[in-house]
Amino acid sequence: MNSLHTHYDTLMVSRNASPEVIRAAFKSLSQKYHPDRNNHPNADQIMQQFNEAYAALSNPIERSKYDRSLAEYESKLNEESLYDSARKDYGSERQNKVVVINIPDSISLSGTKEKIHDFVSSKPSSATSNSKGLKLFLNFITVIMIIIIIGFFILFAIEIVT
Repeated sequence: MNSLHTHYDTLMVSRNASPEVIRAAFKSLSQKYHPDRNNHPNADQIMQQFNEAYAALSNPIERSKYDRSLAEYESKLNEESLYDSARKDYGSERQNKVVVINIPDSISLSGTKEKIHDFVSSKPSSATSNSKGLKLFLNFITVIMIIIIIGFFILFAIEIVT
């Protein structure tokens, strides 16, 4: 996940390692990779990396400066990666897509305006008209719920396309 190679990685210690652990890791690695003991063609460069890492991490002041700069760099890198992932450019792979929404025949919005008008203009005068008003009210709520469901379906379809 993290492709950044740090002085901690060079000495193979954790970021919260104590000075004693850092010193022991440097001593062990320098004994193993010292150019006098190791015939590797890049032994000098490897040893130079160990020396630079140890110089930065063994001094408490230099280590705190290094940790601050590392934290700032990683914070900036994380912000950029979040921004980049939010605005990912697909280049030529991105295509305009057409979404066809099939609304089942069982969902019919025809007559909605009349049902709402009937509900609003109805004035109950007896028990039968109360039940009629209740039915109109339930029909009105059903129609509103259907409209809401279709709206969510459309928003979901748009979200999938983008």
